[in-house]
Amino acid sequence: MISEETKKLYQKALRLKGLENQLDITIEEISELLQAIIKWRRAKIESYEKIVLVEHLSEEIGDTEIMLEQLKLSFNIEKEVDEFKNKKLKRLEKRLKILEEGKEEK
Repeated sequence: MISEETKKLYQKALRLKGLENQLDITIEEISELLQAIIKWRRAKIESYEKIVLVEHLSEEIGDTEIMLEQLKLSFNIEKEVDEFKNKKLKRLEKRLKILEEGKEEK
C-alpha cells in the first residue's frame, strides 16, 4: 500500500509532468532494469563487479517500482493489481508444491 505522502508526491509528478511523459519514463526505467539484470548475469561468479552490479540492480528495481506505483495510481488500478498479484502468488504456490512433491518421489 502506498502512503498518503507518497501518493501526493506521485500525483504532483503526474500533474506537472503529464501521464504521457511518465509512461515514457516507465518504459526507460524498465529498459534500464533489463540491462542491469543482463549485466549481472554476464558478470563472473563472486566477482567485485557482480557485487557492484547488485547495487545497480537495486537502484533500477527502485526506480521501476516508483514508476509502476505512479501508473497504478494514475489508472486507479491499485486494487486490481493486488488481486492479480494474489492470484499469481497462489498459482506459484501450487506449482511449487507440485514441483516439490515430484522431487520427493525420486
